[in-house]
Amino acid sequence: MTVLRFNTAPEPGLVVVHRGQQYELITSQPHRRRDGTPTVVLSWQSRCATCGEPFIVTTGLSLKDPNRRCPRHHRPGLPANSKRKAYRRGGVHG
Repeated sequence: MTVLRFNTAPEPGLVVVHRGQQYELITSQPHRRRDGTPTVVLSWQSRCATCGEPFIVTTGLSLKDPNRRCPRHHRPGLPANSKRKAYRRGGVHG
């Protein structure tokens, strides 16, 4: 698995393609962690792999497996290109 790491915040407008999906950096904001360490939060815009609607995902200076779907279609642990039906834990399987 490839992880993209930045030493400093890249410029807005940078486009990264991860697993065939484009993510465009729209903003970077300074942030202070709970322990007081300064860092940066990056906001990326992409299009949902399910419906195509734009959505924003935030990351730190590392980009590893960013979300591929909008909040409406988000399915943790289920690949975006899967044709399987997603079931909730404890649900009826049939």
